[in-house]
Amino acid sequence: MGSVGAKAIKRTEKEKEEEYIDWDARKNQTQKVGRLGLIVRAMRTANRTAALTDGGATSATNETGAEGSSLSNKLADLSERDNAILTREQELSSLTALGDAEFHVDSKLKYDAQLESELTDPCVICAMYKHKTILECRVCGRPYHHSCLTGRGIGLDTNSAKALESADTEIGWTCPDCDSFVDLISMDAMSGLMVAFDNYDTDGDGMISLSNYMEYEVKKYDAEHHDCMSGSEVRECQAKFEIYDRNGDGMVSWWDFLMVETVKLLQHEPQSQIVKYLKSEEIARLRRFFKMSDKHNIGLVTVGESEQAYRGWLRAQGLQNTDEMMRSFERSSSSDECNKMITWERFIWNKALAVITSRPNTQTIKPYVVTNEQTAL
Repeated sequence: MGSVGAKAIKRTEKEKEEEYIDWDARKNQTQKVGRLGLIVRAMRTANRTAALTDGGATSATNETGAEGSSLSNKLADLSERDNAILTREQELSSLTALGDAEFHVDSKLKYDAQLESELTDPCVICAMYKHKTILECRVCGRPYHHSCLTGRGIGLDTNSAKALESADTEIGWTCPDCDSFVDLISMDAMSGLMVAFDNYDTDGDGMISLSNYMEYEVKKYDAEHHDCMSGSEVRECQAKFEIYDRNGDGMVSWWDFLMVETVKLLQHEPQSQIVKYLKSEEIARLRRFFKMSDKHNIGLVTVGESEQAYRGWLRAQGLQNTDEMMRSFERSSSSDECNKMITWERFIWNKALAVITSRPNTQTIKPYVVTNEQTAL
């Protein structure tokens, strides 16, 4: 009986301790840890791919045992492929160091297209060559087995399921490692956005509602102007909230907020830096439409023809022409700039940000794609 009584006393003391746990603080801490996890995932894309490949090779070695000699040959082939890719990246880096940025965009396209056609890559996830459905990422060009993706839980939500359905069409599909562009901003900028998100998330539930957003904006306006917002300014704030609310459900997650704010940060970077973020598959895809307008195959078209090429690229990406895009097209087609000439290099510099912001699969949400005014030479 004494032992039973002691256990009952311990349970009572434990219950008393739980009464003083700050559950709100614990909830906020969990949400911040979750956001940090997303950041780490976005910033280690290259490491993740290498780990998957190495992990597949190590697992295969452990399973084969006595058949190690035949497997060693297969691993040697994979090693040669990785060395070839590494050599290619080093040579591209040396080209970029020469200083002629416009030449390098074109050279990177030709060099990558020629070399990648000679390589047959295994599935990124299982690192095996299997005669199953292969899906190639429209951004990086790496292959994936459909079964490997679904086995990792990719394609279970509505948006990613729709994206996988488009993988074998002209629209294509973006792999999980390329399905965002937040890895293009610095960690300092990321930390600042975390603070900004917490300012809007006044109730600490990890989501920003319209009432949360307006509450913070009204306070900020009052502190800056010592006055209340006018009706037009309130409507303007509500319209800004809709930019974050990509799926129109009235709530903005940390990821929604981060993607939109990253676009804003990238818009302030020079074009010479933005164009360096492009990958060879993206360059080749855009150039295909430019060459359709380049009837003389000299790398030079009119501004009007370049806008037609851009519209063709938008349709191929499965992107709707927004009102902003249509106004841009109308201005360029009705202005004196329409018949001026623009080079392929200038064209891709102007559209580089639009290409990068079209990377995410946006079949069921508003696209992030942006437009830039054309600059004729």
